[in-house]
Amino acid sequence: MYIMMKSVYPPHVRKKVGARFLELTKDKPPNPAVKVLSTHTENGKFVAIQFEEVAPENLGQRIADYMKTMIKYEDIEGFEYEVRGTFTVEEAFKLVE
Repeated sequence: MYIMMKSVYPPHVRKKVGARFLELTKDKPPNPAVKVLSTHTENGKFVAIQFEEVAPENLGQRIADYMKTMIKYEDIEGFEYEVRGTFTVEEAFKLVE
């Protein structure tokens, strides 16, 4: 199972977003459970997507942790985020068998 975190923000706040990210992660080692971290543009905005592998029994706590972190960006105008649990294709097929 994975947690997907997606953030979207306009280009004019990119320096604020980058500075906040560096501030929040400066004393933390990289999370080995993060399997994908990508950035692209979409409709003129920056989009960052991250997938973290998580055990099903830890899903609720990890989503809560992400929400607490993402709230720290709420003062940045135009910053939006989404956090959700998601299945791998193999996990999803097991649900419909």
